[in-house]
Amino acid sequence: MRVFDLGRGSMESAATQLSEADIPDESLLHANPGVILSEPLFVFGRQPAVETGILDLLALDQWGNIVVVELKRGQSGSGSASEETVLSQPQNYAQSLATYGYEALNEIYQAYQADVEAGRWDVGEWAVPASELDDSFEHVFGQPLKPADFNTTQRMVIVAETITRRTEQNA
Repeated sequence: MRVFDLGRGSMESAATQLSEADIPDESLLHANPGVILSEPLFVFGRQPAVETGILDLLALDQWGNIVVVELKRGQSGSGSASEETVLSQPQNYAQSLATYGYEALNEIYQAYQADVEAGRWDVGEWAVPASELDDSFEHVFGQPLKPADFNTTQRMVIVAETITRRTEQNA
C-alpha cells in the first residue's frame, strides 16, 4: 500500500508518495500510528460512531488536533474507495467532529478504553496510558493540554491502495 501527501496547504494539486508499506488492515495502523504521518499520533478511537457514520481511526496530534484516519481498500474509483467516498467520508467525519469539545472526545476515549480492556482491539498497554483523555495526552506527548485546547483543528488522512488521477485532482 502506498501513502500519499495530497499537498497540504499547497496551491498546487499534486500527490506525493510518502512511503511504501504493506498494511493489510487498520489493525497495523492502530498498533503503529507512527506510520500514518511523519509525526507522533495518539490513537484514542477505533471505529467510533459520529453522526455521519463510523470512521476507521481517530487520533490526536501533538497540538491536540483531531486526525481522522480513513482506510480505503481497492483501487481508487471502485468499491470502498469509490470516487464519491474517498474524499467525502473523511470530510464528513471531520465536519461532524468539529463541534466536539473535550467532554465528547473523552467519551469516545472512554468507549475506546473499555474496548481495549475487553480485548476487542489487540494492542499493547500503551494504547490506554491513563483513565482520562487529557492525562493520556500528557503521558503520550509529555506536555499538558487544557481541555479548551483540544480539537481546534481537524485533519484528515486517507490511506488507500492506489489513487486515481481524478481522486488526486479532487483532493
